Amino acid sequence: MAFLMYANQSQARSKPSSLAENHAFLELSNTHTEIESSSIAPDHFDLPKNSFDVAATTENACPARMFFNPLETHSYLQPTDVEYEQASFIGKISLQSSALYPILENKTHFSASSNFTGSKHTSTVDDLQPTFVVEPTPLLTSESDLKEHFSSRNIVNFNTVEVPGFPDSILSYGSGVDPPQFVFRKNSSDSSERHKGVEGDSLKYLDLPELTEHSQSKHETPRSHPHTEIAKHLSPSMNNFFTNYSTRAENVDDAQEAFIRLVSSLNTVQTSHFGLFLVDVLRECRDPLPLNDFYCEIYRQCADKNINAGNDHTGGLHNHFSRERLKAIKLQRLVLKSFKNPHKFQYGLLQNSLFCAVSYHEVQRSFLAVKILFEFVEKVEDKTHTITRFSLYKAYYILCQKLIHKYPEISNSLNLERHLILGQSKLGILIKLVHPDLVWKRLGKRGHSKTHYIGINWNRSMVDDEVIALLESDLSEIPDKVKKRKYHMTQEKSKCQTRKQPKLPNVINRPMKSMTLVSEKKPLYSFVDLACKYPDFDCSPRVWELTNNKVPRHSEWAKSLLERSVSLLKGHGVNLESLIANINAGIYYDDHQFIISGTVIKSVNILLECSASNETFLHLYISIMVSILPSIIASDKEIPAVLKMQLRASVKTCVVKLENEFANLSSIDKVSLTTFTRILRKMIHINEMTSSSVKSCSSLTVFGEMVRDMRSLNSTSECSSEISGFTDMFIKGAIKSINAYKPGFSEISSVADQAASVTNILNIGKAFHDVSLIAIRTMSQISLKFDEEEAYKDVPYHVFHLSVKLVHERALLYPELSSLPIPIITSMVISYTNEMQKVSFAAFAKRGPDLSKETFKSWWVFSSMYQEYMSVIAEVVALSQALA
Repeated sequence: MAFLMYANQSQARSKPSSLAENHAFLELSNTHTEIESSSIAPDHFDLPKNSFDVAATTENACPARMFFNPLETHSYLQPTDVEYEQASFIGKISLQSSALYPILENKTHFSASSNFTGSKHTSTVDDLQPTFVVEPTPLLTSESDLKEHFSSRNIVNFNTVEVPGFPDSILSYGSGVDPPQFVFRKNSSDSSERHKGVEGDSLKYLDLPELTEHSQSKHETPRSHPHTEIAKHLSPSMNNFFTNYSTRAENVDDAQEAFIRLVSSLNTVQTSHFGLFLVDVLRECRDPLPLNDFYCEIYRQCADKNINAGNDHTGGLHNHFSRERLKAIKLQRLVLKSFKNPHKFQYGLLQNSLFCAVSYHEVQRSFLAVKILFEFVEKVEDKTHTITRFSLYKAYYILCQKLIHKYPEISNSLNLERHLILGQSKLGILIKLVHPDLVWKRLGKRGHSKTHYIGINWNRSMVDDEVIALLESDLSEIPDKVKKRKYHMTQEKSKCQTRKQPKLPNVINRPMKSMTLVSEKKPLYSFVDLACKYPDFDCSPRVWELTNNKVPRHSEWAKSLLERSVSLLKGHGVNLESLIANINAGIYYDDHQFIISGTVIKSVNILLECSASNETFLHLYISIMVSILPSIIASDKEIPAVLKMQLRASVKTCVVKLENEFANLSSIDKVSLTTFTRILRKMIHINEMTSSSVKSCSSLTVFGEMVRDMRSLNSTSECSSEISGFTDMFIKGAIKSINAYKPGFSEISSVADQAASVTNILNIGKAFHDVSLIAIRTMSQISLKFDEEEAYKDVPYHVFHLSVKLVHERALLYPELSSLPIPIITSMVISYTNEMQKVSFAAFAKRGPDLSKETFKSWWVFSSMYQEYMSVIAEVVALSQALA
């Protein structure tokens, strides 16, 4: 390889008369290419012995002052800073189509060697360094001026990539249109260091990842390029570079066009409002980066100086992307670069605007917040889906904490743990910019209402189960919990990596054993398991006839349970007959003490003294539950509200004393005692809700609206013209419940084959549908008997009373339902009540404000009361069967 050196110090030091005189034109053809470059070669430079063609014509030498490669109007790319694009040596290299010779770096020469690894000789002569002056571009304001400016001066940086087979040389590529331009970097060492990871899978060290055939659309064909013919004669690695070259330029062009559309709004950007511009940027990105990669992308340049170059902060991101993904990457980098150094960006294009006063740190963290707000929720048509405003902030807070702890090298170097997260007010402003059409309402009790956004749901691709679980925590607890989870995950990962794995041949071909992910054991504090079923007779705890000022009587089933347990307890010195008599008479407080708590505590002490078995304690528990349950689910007409307060106070006192005095004793079974106290607490909640009443509007109107909601579900299902909405709802509930608890189909059907199981599920849906029709007809008849002058204000209780009566007297007597395990029936009831609340909420806007509020409140109270009751009666039935 040979060089012809031209050095004219007087020309190099002379001041250029115009910018045009500083331009050097480079020509490249398919057969013969000449590239103007500069070099300083000392006298002892050894020429390579390889056979090269040399053009030795000094007459055509370019003056030493003409160093700058022109920015043609058709160029796709433009250097960031002009001073880095000045060529530092002059020479004429002849390239043939059969080989592409290396382009040497500034002041560096290679001796003769077959593989270009000869000795280096570095010159110390700096006299030929040019002086190049560029006048700053005046501030442009009109859109036409901006388009004209950016059409002639393209704004995307030159992408620098390693050329395989060329030691320490960096090849920069320019336009994708003739004539091609090759520009030599001045600081090649920096470029090499910055791009030394280009072959890896980290986005951190890539300016522009390559597009492969798999990432391109099948309908797209790359544009032809003059380098294609040359690439035929190159090595595979170089051939791959030129093959993807045209596609790279197209993606850069896409990002440039998107930036041109946005750049006119940069003049309006100020310190007080730049969020809308960031929103517009992300809307341009149709295939955006994942959140983890986005975080690394916007903070990597600031943290690179404090981070080991060997670390991968992109989570294994590969350099094969779709065209839209590449466009998003380049566009985001352009935006960040314009904010980071606006005085130098585009020759000072933005230096005179208020844009320069914007804090780059604020831009970074606001950009991340906008990214999260864009993707962590999704809009749904169902208006019953709501999320509180504070939950949105907590989800954003959790995601930021996860990023901080996932990438400690970035976060610690920039102190992001203290400065990354926005406050609630700032995030609220960004929410309005990102989702300007969100509808919100305040829902909840007066004094405890919260702002809810309506018609949105969590995007589970970003808000996973871990984030959902952390939403229940206080804001101050979240950082520690995220840190602990990160620590435990790291420990588990470390153990897995250090644990020695035995080598097993053909382990991939071996069949995997099925694993049970969900345990089918019963909950710890419950008497119910999957083997428990309701009896095939009426197991109501009370007589359902309502009589004013009279405590409800026990049913025959309840009486039989009491007689059996009370007689057994008598043998251990415990007498409950006086307590049961007082409860049936409505006496809960006597002689300045609560009779329920006093009797229970006394009975427990007696059983402890005689060292009674756990079964004896269970008889005491079921006796107390069955004796008070009719009073617990009584109406205000049967038991006045004042007496109900005494009942609740007596039960609550009993619970507190049991938990404080006996929970830690080794002589008593803690699990059964805790289960008993939990059931008593549920009874307290039920009794409180029985007194809920309609206040702000007519109870008859509210009752009629609840009937109307039920009728709307009884219409034909959207899935089938032969199945009603009720049937469809209960079928879905049955399938979900069966799948959740996973009992064998033989357990719920006498026929084992799949067809019979499907038929059985259909019968379950029809059974509930029949009961629902009876409920609708009965409620309609009750509404006709309502007298506005009477105090029928406890609408939720009337619906509850009718529902549980029908469950015991009708629903549980169907063979398809009585054969189901108790947990499945409870789950189906919960599904039904939740669906009714959704129906009521969907009709919220169709009613007046007071009527909507009272109707929705009545449905909510009924649903809560119904669910708690089904849980309590299930425990009573299960315990009675265990003691039978």
